[in-house]
Amino acid sequence: MSCYLIGIGGTGAKCIEAATHLSTAGLLPDNELYTLFVDPDESNGNLEQAKVTLDRHIKGQKMTLGSASLFQTRVRRAKPSVWSPFGENSGSELQLRSSFSYSQMRAQDEEIAGLFDVLYSDDEKKADLAVGFRGHPSIGAAVMAQQLSLSETEPWTTFRRLVSNDAGTGDKARIFLCGSVFGGTGAAGLPTIGKLIRQELRSGESDNFEIACGLVLPYFSFEGTPKDEDIKAEAKSFVPNAQAALNYYWNKRHDDIFDGMYVVGDPAMSPVGDASVGGPTQENKPHFVELLVALSAADFFETGTGAGQVALMSRSEGGLEWSDLPYPRSSELRQKLSQLVHFSFAYLSTYKPALDAIRSGERGSYAFPWYVDLVQQAGARLQDDQVWKQFENLETYAQRLLKWTAEIHETASRTDISLFDCTAFSSRDPESNEIELRDEREFRRRRFGVLDRPNSESETDELSNVWNRLSSASSPRDVGGAGSFIQALHEACNPDNFSS
Repeated sequence: MSCYLIGIGGTGAKCIEAATHLSTAGLLPDNELYTLFVDPDESNGNLEQAKVTLDRHIKGQKMTLGSASLFQTRVRRAKPSVWSPFGENSGSELQLRSSFSYSQMRAQDEEIAGLFDVLYSDDEKKADLAVGFRGHPSIGAAVMAQQLSLSETEPWTTFRRLVSNDAGTGDKARIFLCGSVFGGTGAAGLPTIGKLIRQELRSGESDNFEIACGLVLPYFSFEGTPKDEDIKAEAKSFVPNAQAALNYYWNKRHDDIFDGMYVVGDPAMSPVGDASVGGPTQENKPHFVELLVALSAADFFETGTGAGQVALMSRSEGGLEWSDLPYPRSSELRQKLSQLVHFSFAYLSTYKPALDAIRSGERGSYAFPWYVDLVQQAGARLQDDQVWKQFENLETYAQRLLKWTAEIHETASRTDISLFDCTAFSSRDPESNEIELRDEREFRRRRFGVLDRPNSESETDELSNVWNRLSSASSPRDVGGAGSFIQALHEACNPDNFSS
């Protein structure tokens, strides 16, 4: 079985970012995951953030880590990683009328041009689409339906070949699309791309595939509207847009497109600041809804879905706890995600600073028994640029993971998220009001042992116990280089090993 994850629009990209963290934790199937972004606005800030996180995972999975669940899912990025319906023209000034050769259409067939005029206003026809479909899914659906072909355009031709290969070997391909239904790109792309994929795969391959989607209902809002823009997304339209989308899926029988649907949203609709028409300024903070969509994908990839199945998620009123997170094995979800957060905390606060000191000559390796046994004896040399890049990449990933974790706790300001004690490694900057990681020297180390119990008032010496476990560990035979130390640290940070 192969798994395919397609994120459509900014929300879809953020859901892929959340799924990347689940992949790093070992919570997605341990076979290959093929990822593909769809967005006409390739400068979208949400998309850029997701691409960076995905890149750090892909670099991390190149390390040899033996049986560790860390970076277990082998992520394969589409080439190109982002598909824009405008192709190589993406980023330049683009309009609906030029995409459909409107002037030529009017000269050749006035009746068709007249129908086009009925369907789209003058403002819609001339709006600059280089920054997306501006909350108008009718524009996006037309452009995508015209441009998408699984047999003519990359990365879709490779996608089709891979699905065909799965069918040829008897494996069932599971394809998961995700995006919002209340904006422009996601609302346009989910039904359009889903239907085109099903039609084209059925015409050339067997039916040995399933398609599901994560429909994201409104979960954030913004203030005001972009100035000097006639065509734009408006927060006041989010709920009516979502209602219209759900009516569409109901009336058109969603199972003609998708074998299953996961419907996720948050009625609190967290404020995300000022409105943005698109581009780099469209960069919303992570939200727990995106984690729920990623968990939906994990459920689908593992269990598949019955024909016509719809999953509607709910949670405890007023808060979000571990028991509210949907996953086939809830205890494993908590254990592996906690292990990743503990590992990142320990690496940033204790072990990466020690590696820096050893590499610079500030400290001798004799002061760190774990370094001698797990780094030196494994054949890794800190002066080797390739080895050092692995440690630096892991540092960047760990920073992104902890900041993402802290932000999903804070973004939903009207919901009490009780998964981790993020104050142990992050704080809100009083000037910018942004969530920032603490300096490594300011991590609250005595909270390490209860990071996944935010309501506990206990303090522990568990971080010291991790040091002791590492100092008595030996290098595994099947792992060498930087991976020997990283695997051992990850195992030592398993909360199942902690004192209760």
